[in-house]
Amino acid sequence: MDSKFLSLLNRGIIKDPPITNYELFIQSATKFIPEIKKAKHFGSSFCIKAVLPYELKTDARPTLVNIVNNRTFTVFSGKIPTCVEVANNVISLIEKSVKDDNYHSA
Repeated sequence: MDSKFLSLLNRGIIKDPPITNYELFIQSATKFIPEIKKAKHFGSSFCIKAVLPYELKTDARPTLVNIVNNRTFTVFSGKIPTCVEVANNVISLIEKSVKDDNYHSA
């Protein structure tokens, strides 16, 4: 990670940050939301983005749920909007695991 971002990490919204991609964001979004050109920049926030190895250029941030055993799951998720879907997925896996355990112990 580039050290120029360290002092900006996890500080919430920073008004007039020394680094921002605001203009690039507006340019890319204008194609889909023309009125976004009228948006005003109130600040930027900085955090570490979770990505898979070698995917930084594509910005691919999949959500992966893996079963380690019938009591342990791992979740890798790069985007907050997937949290409810992932939680429901894990609940389903737990319920299936419990059913399978009850079936095998009967």
